[in-house]
Amino acid sequence: MIVYLSGAMEFAEDEGANWRKDLSSWLDNNLGHKAFDPVVNSKKLIKEEGAENYRIWKETNLNNYINFIRKCVDEDINIVRNHTDYLICLWDKNVLKGAGTHSEVTIAYDSKKPVYLINKLPKKDLSGWIMACSTEIFNNFDELKNFLIKNINQMNHPKAIVHLDRLARNYKILSNSVNGKRLMAVVKANAYGHGAIECSKNIGRPRLRLFLSFYC
Repeated sequence: MIVYLSGAMEFAEDEGANWRKDLSSWLDNNLGHKAFDPVVNSKKLIKEEGAENYRIWKETNLNNYINFIRKCVDEDINIVRNHTDYLICLWDKNVLKGAGTHSEVTIAYDSKKPVYLINKLPKKDLSGWIMACSTEIFNNFDELKNFLIKNINQMNHPKAIVHLDRLARNYKILSNSVNGKRLMAVVKANAYGHGAIECSKNIGRPRLRLFLSFYC
């Protein structure tokens, strides 16, 4: 699985590189999960775009600055939305002056990706919006790590609840068997979206059990 490491960069010491590096190593060694580190990726973009002085551009060449940051924004949105399975966010005072972390959390939530938030602010100062977008909220990295270890099997095989009568339009077997009755199915999928539906529901007798392949 791939995790996006979200948190302050623009107004953070070392752009938040140290905690991302440490957590990336832990995720790989303990869970086998690969981290997308936006600090590492931004260095790659800086080199590709010849933008080593982009921070100076904010005062001296606003158009160049905006165009470069726009490329960073577009890439981050694409990665969060299309190429990661969940998001870990360090939420501290450094995120408050920026906007990227807020957006990444919201995009992950909108994309139905789990958001695991490490909150370093007093609860009264934590945005309700960010609370609502978060799947779980932790006080520190140790709490997060314990949670991830405990739930690794479920994370590697996520479950989604679907209604089989919505799929009946595409699968005649369901249409003929269900007869319009509302069924619940548990979808077991891997990180690539492949899996199978197993449905078990009493419809009179005997017990109905359906299996089919799917792409989510």
